[in-house]
Amino acid sequence: MLPLLLPIPKGNLLVDDRRCFVPHFSRSPAIDKKPTRLHNVIHHPRPGGAPVALMRALAFLVAGITCAVLVAPCQASEAAKSTSPTISPGDSSKGAWRKIPSRQSQSNENTVLSEADLEALEAIGYLGGYENVPDKIGVITCDEALAQNGYTLYISGHAPEAYLCDLKGKVIHTWAYDASKYYKISPKRNYWRRVHLAGNGDLYAVCDPHGIIKLDKNSTLLWASDEADLTHHDLFVTGEGTTYALGKSIGVQPEYSSTITLIDDYVVVIDQDGKTLNKFTMLSAFEKSPYEKQMLGKVKNFLARQKSDYAESFHTNTIEVFDGSLAPLSPLLKKGNVLCCSPIHGTVWIIDGETETVVWAWMGSWGQIHQPTFLKNGNWLLFDNAGFQNKSGDWCSQVLEYKFPDKEPLWDYAGDPALPETEFYSGTSSLADRLPNGNTLITVSESGRAIEVTQDKKVVWEFLNPKRAGENNELVATLFQVERIATEYCDTWLVP
Repeated sequence: MLPLLLPIPKGNLLVDDRRCFVPHFSRSPAIDKKPTRLHNVIHHPRPGGAPVALMRALAFLVAGITCAVLVAPCQASEAAKSTSPTISPGDSSKGAWRKIPSRQSQSNENTVLSEADLEALEAIGYLGGYENVPDKIGVITCDEALAQNGYTLYISGHAPEAYLCDLKGKVIHTWAYDASKYYKISPKRNYWRRVHLAGNGDLYAVCDPHGIIKLDKNSTLLWASDEADLTHHDLFVTGEGTTYALGKSIGVQPEYSSTITLIDDYVVVIDQDGKTLNKFTMLSAFEKSPYEKQMLGKVKNFLARQKSDYAESFHTNTIEVFDGSLAPLSPLLKKGNVLCCSPIHGTVWIIDGETETVVWAWMGSWGQIHQPTFLKNGNWLLFDNAGFQNKSGDWCSQVLEYKFPDKEPLWDYAGDPALPETEFYSGTSSLADRLPNGNTLITVSESGRAIEVTQDKKVVWEFLNPKRAGENNELVATLFQVERIATEYCDTWLVP
């Protein structure tokens, strides 16, 4: 028997924007573009990348695929090594490739996932690496006069680790923790999808699609959230220590499809001790909104085209909470409202945090989108994975900046014009954020690359992930998140 939808407890949202206490330069929080995956969205393969396209197709369509990964040695600090397991470079059972976890009873008695449910969740995953190892690694460009000063925080698909580096790439601090003792994590999927660094050195990490862990600066586990929430992709930590995350519900909903088991997304609210306070589904947020007919019609039409037994309603990949500082620009940006987006529907929306109802949505013409984030001036950035096709018909990515709620971009970046347009492309994940000096920090996930560009589009800092993935370490590990952190933010806990 397929499980029914999980019951959804209601309650007030306790919100405050983490920006009111976190002097991060980037937003610190990802889906995928139009990749071939469980829900049969058409993927735009990288030009000349037949092996890459094949790997994506296998990863997204074949549940339980086994792709061995050989990972780089864990570079944790001595304190971290004493409190958390390290990953041996010769242990090919570890890594970032997706694999179906074994069945596990959940703490929520109403959450019972079948093997087929778990297979469906695993099929929504990412590869630990997509592209061949580049000739150069680490920081290969650093114009100290033009680049934003600070530390660089990054995570990738090689292992459950996070690194804090100086501007030139020297590792200053490392967090590492294997959460498989708390969650049924496959060795092929044992890495972090998103992290948030707190002011005292604590680190929150998303173990997609299981839960969120919180570590102290020495990588000691402080808490692990309920695996029944199936948290994935992104998280947002407020100034009061409340965590907002994305969860999943799995069940048949006849009003949408009588034949497909639907994977819907939650907004999950977690308290300072890792306990779930509240959650509500994206479908319910749209069902009560002025966008009900238009958005839910898109969902039903999408499901009608699917041929698999499972499909996603949204594949939500972003969550961000407003602190109220932008409310004078628009009441839609009031304190406590929540920003989300769906790549499969090319839609960005805002949920009222009190009524749990969508109050604004833009169903754009984007080919695929990741990580919309609002800036202090009220503008917002978006990574458009399948932004446009060049003259050869190859898909290219772009970063777009909009003035809310206008729908014409004010600024864009689509790569170095001196290079082929396809050099700036990632079929999955990726993000961008504006730094205090006006530069934009961009993570191009699949190529394991991060760049900092000026307003006139000059690259002043470039980083190529030194971590490896693939059966023979032949792939650069997927770079899920790169963030610039103010040095003074770490002064109270970091000992160089």
